[in-house]
Amino acid sequence: MKSKTQKESIRNSRKMKSSFSFTLIELLVNGSHLCCDREKPAHGQGKACFTLIELLVVIAIIAILAAILLPALNSARERGRTANCISNQKQMALATGMYAEDNDNFAPASNPTHNIYAGYWMISISSYVGGNSKFFTCPSYAGEKIDNSSCDFALVNGGASDMFSGSYGMNGRVGNNDSSEPADTVIRKMTVTRRFPLVMDLKGPAINALPHLLLASLTDANSALRFGERHNNGGTISWSDGSAGYNTFTEMTSMVQSSKNNAGTKVPGDWGDALAFMLGY
Repeated sequence: MKSKTQKESIRNSRKMKSSFSFTLIELLVNGSHLCCDREKPAHGQGKACFTLIELLVVIAIIAILAAILLPALNSARERGRTANCISNQKQMALATGMYAEDNDNFAPASNPTHNIYAGYWMISISSYVGGNSKFFTCPSYAGEKIDNSSCDFALVNGGASDMFSGSYGMNGRVGNNDSSEPADTVIRKMTVTRRFPLVMDLKGPAINALPHLLLASLTDANSALRFGERHNNGGTISWSDGSAGYNTFTEMTSMVQSSKNNAGTKVPGDWGDALAFMLGY
C-alpha cells in the first residue's frame, strides 16, 4: 500500500509533466508566449515571456553579429602575430650583425647551391639569440617543416633539437662564397654601403630566398620560395641595417623594380630585377 504522501507526490509529478508538455506544444505549434510561471503574476508585475519567433530572431541577430565580428577579430589576432613576426625578424637581423662583427664582417654562409650549407645561417646566428629556435618560426606559419640535418639546432651548443619550420628564408646572396657565382652577384661583407634584405617571410617550406623565385607566381612549381603573404596579405622582412618591418606583395614588387632601375646595366639577366633587390641597389 502506498502512503498518502507517496500518492500526492506521484500526482504532483504527473501534473508537472503534463504542464511541461502542454507548454512545449503551445510554443512549437501555436507560438504562444512561454513564461516562467503560467499563473497570473501578483500585483500586476509580469514575468519575461517570449515566442518562438522572437527566440529565433534573437538567435539570428547573434549569428549575424558573430559573422560581422569574426573577420575583425581574426584580423586583430593576425596583427598581433605580425608584430611577433617582426620582432623575430629584428632579432635575426641583430644576430646577423653581431655574427658579422665577430667574423671579419662576413655574413653567415647561405649557399643555395649546396644544400648542406643552405640552412646553416640559422645555426650560425642561433647562439646570438640565446640558442632559442623559436625566433626562426613565423607565428602564423602552419605548413611543412624541413627535415634537414643542417637545420637541426641540436648541432648548436645549448640549442634545442628542432627542425626548421620552413617559414623564413635568408637572402640567397648573403654570405654566398661559391666560386662559380659571378663576383658582382655576391655580397661578401656586411660593410657594403647598400642596404640589402636579410631574412623574409617565404610561402614555405624553404630555407633561402632566391632572386628568380622571390616573386614567383602562386602556380609556379617553386612557389614555396616566393615572398610569403601570411600576415593580412603581406609579409615581414629584415634588413642589413638591423631594421625589420611589414610589406605587402605590391610594395615588394615596387622595391624590386626600384632596385632594377638603380642598378641599370650593373645587374643584367632575365631575373636581374630581383637580383638587384637582393644586392641592395
